[in-house]
Formats: sequence, structure tokens, C-alpha cells
Amino acid sequence: MSRGCMATGVAAWLLVFPLSAAAGDLTWDQAVKQLKDANEDRRAEAVEYIGDSKEPNALELIAPLAKDPSPKVRQQVVEEAGWLRTEPGLEIVVSALGDPEPDVRVEALEAVEYYYVDELGEKVGQAFMGFLTKEREDPVVVDDPAKIPDTVLAKVRQAIDDKEDSVQKEAARVLGSLRDARSIAPLSALYKNKKTEDSVREAAVETFGKIGGEECVAILLEALDDKEEDIRAKAATALGWTRSSQAVNKLLAILKTSKDDEPGPSALFALAHMPTPETTPVFVEYLKSSEDELRRYAAEGLGRAANAEHRQMLKTAADGEQDEEARNAMFFALAKLGDSAVIERLAYALPKIATRMQVLGYFKELGTEAAPHLFPLLQTKDWEVREYAAKALGNMKNPAAVAPLRELFKDPHAEVADEARKAVAKLEKR
Repeated sequence: MSRGCMATGVAAWLLVFPLSAAAGDLTWDQAVKQLKDANEDRRAEAVEYIGDSKEPNALELIAPLAKDPSPKVRQQVVEEAGWLRTEPGLEIVVSALGDPEPDVRVEALEAVEYYYVDELGEKVGQAFMGFLTKEREDPVVVDDPAKIPDTVLAKVRQAIDDKEDSVQKEAARVLGSLRDARSIAPLSALYKNKKTEDSVREAAVETFGKIGGEECVAILLEALDDKEEDIRAKAATALGWTRSSQAVNKLLAILKTSKDDEPGPSALFALAHMPTPETTPVFVEYLKSSEDELRRYAAEGLGRAANAEHRQMLKTAADGEQDEEARNAMFFALAKLGDSAVIERLAYALPKIATRMQVLGYFKELGTEAAPHLFPLLQTKDWEVREYAAKALGNMKNPAAVAPLRELFKDPHAEVADEARKAVAKLEKR
């Protein structure tokens, strides 16, 4: 099964449950022997088992099956090679971009994305668990696109011209995650081509938002007038990702006419990322909305507007808020306005898989100054809070976090120690 078939696919399940029920019944010796089984399902099962083991010789054992006559087996090899995240595995993945089977090509595109985007695993796992990341959540993208070899990006770009819509769509989406500026021109042509399938055009629009810059903003402003409502909504969301104030007046006009109907919510999401004196009264109005997501975006906008006179309004709203995402947004806004007491309350929302990506995004945005308020939580009794406080600190760019994080290297919970090591590696790399 391709990960693209379910937003992210089978490999996401492995993030939470390392082995499937079927593969879990195997032993190592059985799996190695089963790689040569005449039945394609059994070969694919063996590839999954060995790949999931992450043993040092796992890739060496499954690599020959990258040329298996069965597309199902080749697809499984590509998936495992991507999740193993090694250079030899990447070679298998890139080679599979030319596979004759569309599902294998889609899998290869996703595997390239996972190889380079550090935070993708968390998002993938959340999606597969049924708590799908909101469409208007800020995207997870590569930190430094300059580190991706041109040869890899060129191969991914070639997939824009694939004959299969599913491959074109995945290529458009992945190029956004890789923030490939050279893909803007071909994706613009793809978007403007009337023969292009709408889902492919939507993916291209999202990618313009992920890449950002004046050229992409211009395309997105034009897309706000697209005949398709879904594309207009995607364009509004993507403009929010760009933080471009050029879009404010047009987004305000859309919100005025659409209100609670799309693309209205997407317009409010975008405006919350580009606060101006004109948008503040809108946020105040929508903080009282009956719609949970609109209260969330209004709170975020008020926090980013950085006007201390809204602090009491947000405190009162948070005290009476029943929706968890909206309440988290109010805590975030209060933290932006200097109320450090709410940071601990935000941190205790991190272990909840339904809101984890939201809160991790908030901590990343709160950044260096907020980081010290998380240090005490590295010693809390709740090991999941320790784990995700460490993860959040890895994204907050405060070198002072390295010392308290190192204290977790010997944490009795392996998940905590692992997350602390990853966070320190990130901080020391910067």
C-alpha cells in the first residue's frame, strides 16, 4: 500500500506500532528466508519485517528486491529504504522514481521527502492515528534546501511531467516540502494548464505557499480568483504560510463576503499570520465566533499582533473555552504577549496526539526567549511531557537548552533519551 493512499500510508503506522500484526509473527531467520518466497505477499511481508528491524544489514538484505518483478514488493522496498534514511537507501529511492509502476513512483517521491524533512515522521504518525493534521496547519518543510543535491531535485522535478495524475500531484506536493525554487516555473505552468486535474493544481498552489517569495505570492494572489472554491481556499491558506502583507486587503474582502464558509476560514487563518492595524478588529470579532477553528485563528492573530491590551480579553476567553485547540491558541497568544505562566499549560498538551503538531508549532514560533520556561519540565514525573518538551526545545534555537537536555541522555524511558539526543544534535548543528 502506498503511503499516498492514506495521506501518509503504512509507514506512518510503524512510527507508533513498529511491526504490523502479520510481520510481527515472523522471526528474523524466517523473514530472511521468506525474501525468496514465490508468493509476492510473503516477500513484501519479509521486506517490511527486515526494514522495520533497522538492523545494520537490513538494507543490504532487502536491496536486491528493489528489482523484484512484483510492483508490490518493489514498493515495499522503497518505503523501507526511505524510512531507514541512509545514503545507499536514498540511491534505491531515487532510482525508483523511474519505476514503470505509478504506485512505486509515488512511494519513491514520498520517500525522498521523508529522507530530507526531519520533522515529517511526527506529522505522519499523527495523521495515520486518525488525528489528521488540519489542512491549515503550518507545513512541515526541509530546514535547509541547499543541502539537497541538485541531482535529486532534478529527478523529482521530472515527475511534474509524469503521465499519471497521482504522480504529478505527489511531485508537486513533495517539491513544496523540499522548498525547491526551481520548480516554481514548471509548477506555475502546470497550475495554469486547463487540462491539469484539480487535485494536482491544488498541490501546486500549496507548494507556492511552502516555497514563498514574491513570485509565489503573485501566483497565489491570482489563485484567490480561481473558479474552483477548493483552490481559492488553498491559495488563502498558502498566503498565510508566506506571511506576505500584500494579501491583507484581498483576504479581508474574502472574509467579509464568505464569513464562516470557505474560503473565509482559510482567509482568517492567513490573516492571523500577517497582523496589521486593519486585521486586529477582525480578530476581536472572531474571538467570539461560534466556530471553534475561527476562535483559534482569531486568538493566534491577537497574539501575533502583540498588543498587550488584549491580554485580559484572551485570559477571559481561555477560562471559558471548551475546545482544546482554541484554548491552546489562547495560551499561545498569551505567551506571545509575555505571560510565561501559560507555557507550562501548553507543554502539558504536547503528549496529546490530536494537538501535538499544533503545540509543537507554537513552541517553535515562541522560540529562544520561551525556551527556559520549558527547562523545569524536563524533570517532571510525566515521561511523555519530558519527551515532547525535549522535542520542542530542539526547535527553539536556544543553546542554553543543551545542558539540561544532556541530563536526559540516561532517562529511564528510551523515548525521552532519544528525543533529547536529537534535540541536542539539532541545537549543536545550528
